[in-house]
Amino acid sequence: MFSTIDTSTHDAIKAKLAGPYGGRETSAMEPIVDVMVKSFTQHLRDQTSRGPAQTCVVNFAHVVMYFTMDVITRVSFGRELGFLRTGSDVFGLMEAARILEDTIKKRYEPGAPDEKDLLGAFIRSGLSLGYCISEALFAMSAGSDTTASAIRFTMLHLMTTPRVYYNLKQVVRQAVRDGQVSSPIKSEEAKAIPYLQAVIYEGLRMRPPAPIKFPKVVPPRGDVIDGKFIPGGTAVGWNLLPMMRSPRYWGHDGDIFRPERFTEADENTRLAMERLVEMVFGHGRFGCAGKPLAFMELNKVYFELFRHFDFQLVNPAKPWHSELWSIWMDDDFFVQITEAQVG
Repeated sequence: MFSTIDTSTHDAIKAKLAGPYGGRETSAMEPIVDVMVKSFTQHLRDQTSRGPAQTCVVNFAHVVMYFTMDVITRVSFGRELGFLRTGSDVFGLMEAARILEDTIKKRYEPGAPDEKDLLGAFIRSGLSLGYCISEALFAMSAGSDTTASAIRFTMLHLMTTPRVYYNLKQVVRQAVRDGQVSSPIKSEEAKAIPYLQAVIYEGLRMRPPAPIKFPKVVPPRGDVIDGKFIPGGTAVGWNLLPMMRSPRYWGHDGDIFRPERFTEADENTRLAMERLVEMVFGHGRFGCAGKPLAFMELNKVYFELFRHFDFQLVNPAKPWHSELWSIWMDDDFFVQITEAQVG
């Protein structure tokens, strides 16, 4: 679907994928995501238990990527590849793709079980084997890199903004003390915590996970955009980075990580701000089909990390190395993690 230019073909494919990526099918995947969130926190707990004073140092850029890779492979194919369990890139991407392609083919065999995962939803929607392989392998890459990028950047800003770190910690502790949340937290419970939602949206705003323009081609007859005629064949896109910092939308402090901008706004303004931030997932017929799953992961991961652990940068003067190659490539993000007192 991602590489399909013809709009009628794109719409036909997306119609088949609308069910698997949204609504009841996504809700049915929440228990799978819960298992992987527990696996993530247990992996970190295993690391801290071996260190002095229940503390460890990890390259957070790597462990977050292992988490999102395990989530997307478990959700998509019914099995995670063990990135967290081994603490490594188990097979390398090409070998992982080969293994998962074999898994997909087996699921199309007569008598194969009907599983409640993304692959099962693809099959139930009538997607052919070829399209299913293409979509599932694309989901493995796109659904892990972008979510991991959002988590890394938001966690960096939480660790470098003590006021926000403290506020989120207090919100998490209070919700646990009051018995308001499950373990791990459910998506609907997370949506009812305004400050948590503000942190999620502010992180996405400050650094869109995939800030490239994703250009669309103007139809041959041309089109009018904002009162200007654009000739047919012109590639048109939007520039997310300045959009998400523009004083026109965010005021004089758009370059500052300040989740309170969402909690301070009236409801109509807040909803408009959230819709603008959600442009990082695209819009309309070309919007990201995996947006509901991405928000489900983000709703859970920040809350559970702050429920169970405390975080501190190892080198605040140079917290990481980051480059932009269509997506963000972050590394050397060394973080000291300490097991926290729950409740």
